Amino acid sequence: CPCGNASSVGAQAGCLNSTAAAGKLTATGGASLAVDTIVLSGTGMPNGPALYFQGTTQLGGGAGIAFGDGLRCAGGSTIRLSIQTNVSGSSQFPIGAGPRLSVVGLVAAPGTRNYQVWYRDSAAFCTASTFNVTNGWKVVWAP
Repeated sequence: CPCGNASSVGAQAGCLNSTAAAGKLTATGGASLAVDTIVLSGTGMPNGPALYFQGTTQLGGGAGIAFGDGLRCAGGSTIRLSIQTNVSGSSQFPIGAGPRLSVVGLVAAPGTRNYQVWYRDSAAFCTASTFNVTNGWKVVWAP
């Protein structure tokens, strides 16, 4: 992490933020293009806007590259999926009966996509940047 702000070993989370927590992205559900039930969930973030995005590759060989107060892991061709509002430090996408992740992410054929959340962290912390990112999450889409 850019300022020695690494989360604890085994946490599987992003770099620490100004709340002394680390943004963490997880996914639940099935990654099938026929029956997409994937929900991305972000936790450990300050309240405020959070941009869920998708990339076709992993940056830095999967270890990420410095980006704000964290490490950007998802790269290549990127798609901004949705801006959600963190409440009590968390948010998720998709929500309810809205379009499914594969539809919004334009995943038309089986393959791998990488996901991450870019969130606002305006408190003075680490770098002069006012943002951080969660860990990356890889999803292998099946037919």
